[in-house]
Formats: sequence, structure tokens, C-alpha cells
Amino acid sequence: MIIRISRSKLMQMSHIDTAPTYHKYFKQLQEFGYIKYIPSYHPGYKSTIELLDPFFRRSK
Repeated sequence: MIIRISRSKLMQMSHIDTAPTYHKYFKQLQEFGYIKYIPSYHPGYKSTIELLDPFFRRSK
């Protein structure tokens, strides 16, 4: 499943107060295989998140 998000709205809804904390959590979610995060560097565009199924990952 692919979703588009606004960093500021997601931070507000999840009670994350700082951008470094936000990026730390997204990095961890990627490392654990739960998401694929494609940030948007344009303030008018939302970032893309693909929700992955970690149980069907290929082993590295």
C-alpha cells in the first residue's frame, strides 16, 4: 500500500516535536522493513510511504 503524507501533519498527529526525531523513527521503520520512505524535498509536495509486509521480505 502506498500513501502520501505531510511531515508537519504527521508530526502533529503523532506528537513528535522535532524533525530529527521524525527522521530517526522513519529510518528505524525502514531498517526494520516496515516501510519504504521517499521524502519530498519540495514544501508543496507530500512525501511517499510504501507500507511493506516484513514477513515476506527477501533475506539479504
